[in-house]
Amino acid sequence: MLQHAPTDSIQRHLIAAMSDVYSGYFASLCNQHRYDEALQILDNVRGRAEAQALQHRLSVAVHEPTDEEKTLTRLNLSLINADDTATRAAINSAIYTTELFEKPTQLDIARESITHPVKLAKLQKSLGPQALLVEYVLAEPASYVLAITHDSVQHYQLASKQQIETDAKLYRKEILQQKEDKTLAQRLYRELLQPIPEAASKANLIVIPDGVLHLLPFAALQDSDGYLLSGHTVDVNPSATVFYLLHLQAVTSEKVSLRYVGVAAWTQPADTRNVVLRSITGPKRSELVALPDSKQEVETIAHDLPRPSTILEGPQATETQFKNLPLDSTQVIHLALHGYADLDYPDRSALMFAPDPTGANDGMLQVREIREMRLNSKLVTLSACDTGVGPVGETGVVNLVNAFIGAGAHSVVSTLWELADQPTSRLMKTFYAGLAEHESKGEALRNAQLELLKDALPPYYWASFQLVGDSEGQI
Repeated sequence: MLQHAPTDSIQRHLIAAMSDVYSGYFASLCNQHRYDEALQILDNVRGRAEAQALQHRLSVAVHEPTDEEKTLTRLNLSLINADDTATRAAINSAIYTTELFEKPTQLDIARESITHPVKLAKLQKSLGPQALLVEYVLAEPASYVLAITHDSVQHYQLASKQQIETDAKLYRKEILQQKEDKTLAQRLYRELLQPIPEAASKANLIVIPDGVLHLLPFAALQDSDGYLLSGHTVDVNPSATVFYLLHLQAVTSEKVSLRYVGVAAWTQPADTRNVVLRSITGPKRSELVALPDSKQEVETIAHDLPRPSTILEGPQATETQFKNLPLDSTQVIHLALHGYADLDYPDRSALMFAPDPTGANDGMLQVREIREMRLNSKLVTLSACDTGVGPVGETGVVNLVNAFIGAGAHSVVSTLWELADQPTSRLMKTFYAGLAEHESKGEALRNAQLELLKDALPPYYWASFQLVGDSEGQI
């Protein structure tokens, strides 16, 4: 059923309907210490779309836009420029109808292929001596976590799904209100990490979340010594198989010809009356306000990284210009743009580029388009709001990040909520300065977050940033 599901969305609905079967089977295998089989059960569903894309990397031939693609471009442009509620509803309906009849691509066909989950022994060999991979399964009456290191594997029983999800949602709500809730942070640490003895001795934490844990900033949990960030790097992955494939890809990747691509579209003078956020709710043209710090951000990064580099700024930062770059041979891609997360139709979540005067593209680089790109980048940074947010289900979270992972990015830095322009720019500059000093990607991000933490800023300002994919590699 999963192999022949006509769309990713239907595949996700099937897995969601069978969630109790998967979690019950996993628990049964763990109780029998049949850990290799337990891992296979989870990885047959988790990160399935990303694993299929990575295992069956097909180069999608350059082609003239189809009639459906041209129609979608026109409709998206109309939607961006419309403010009237009734007009926007009619356009959204037309977009939905057009998407239903869009012809499948080579990557759609690849997703019908059988996924081959990683074997436990191979996964363990890919883990460093300080690495701990924890894979969560939220269930009733008890949840589970599978803890895997280079030379050990063990499962532990946790609190119920209801209790963990309630606490995780509440803590996220407190963070978004810019509060520092030590009690909740410590309670979640006790629920999610304290039952795992290995967590105390391993500095590199690799998290395979489940359910609402995809939207929980693990770095902001607290033990008796303070925030988890103080003693650990935290790396998030859609599944153990995706983690293994990205590790393998990083080891065997080919050399690149273009070191850095930086994009900052919204560089016009800012309205200083309000705090500027890198997020929109529409998408609407009226919400695409200036992000003045993004210009200096991409230029500073260019000075930190080796040449050659390409920077697209202001009116030149169009979707067309970006797509015409040799992205398949670019080492670092940094996109300082507005982000849009569509929780109802996740494939429409997008990064917003500058308007294209030719009308060749609508300026919205959507999830469905990203999946068809072919990348070989060691790092893609989405310096925009809500890029790590999407509808959460049994298969994981459907968002821009996982689309870039499926397209071939070794790792992606993203955000879990709206952020102000200035603090984001500051963190990014520190992050890339660390990469320039040959820190690993995970360590560089951690050190940049610690700089904000040292200024006594609450988790709202630093915990939103997370790294998905290979964290150990250097730039």
